Amino acid sequence: MSELENNIEDLADLSEDDSSVIKELRQQLKDLKSENAAYKPLVQDKVFKEAGVDVTSPFGKAVSKLYKGPLEATALRQFVAEEFGEQPDVPQQEQPIVEAQRQVNQVMSMSGSKQPVDAMDAFTEVIQAGNVHDSIKAKLYMIDEKNKQDNK
Repeated sequence: MSELENNIEDLADLSEDDSSVIKELRQQLKDLKSENAAYKPLVQDKVFKEAGVDVTSPFGKAVSKLYKGPLEATALRQFVAEEFGEQPDVPQQEQPIVEAQRQVNQVMSMSGSKQPVDAMDAFTEVIQAGNVHDSIKAKLYMIDEKNKQDNK
């Protein structure tokens, strides 16, 4: 009988462990659903803007209530075309930050002085832009200057 009682106690412990795991999984599911509910409107607004549907207009509100498909701009445009027979105005893509940074760099390079700031910059510029003769001359000059500084 004691072996049977031990087995029953082991089963009771397992069921308690299983129930705690199930409770934990249920809590995680609940947390994920609430997090999803918080982010879904943000993603939905972004997709609607990308598709060219204004959610503040009556048409946009109707589309947002009826649309249950994937949150992708192309799928939303296709839904609007099929259900309403309209092609939403696709907004112009904003210029990427990289392009804007390139323009800023271009303006800064045009506005600044073309003269090198110090001897190392001049040396690097001669090596990159000059021929072999100028490069050797610059290297020898740098060696002479270094020796002069060391002797002082």
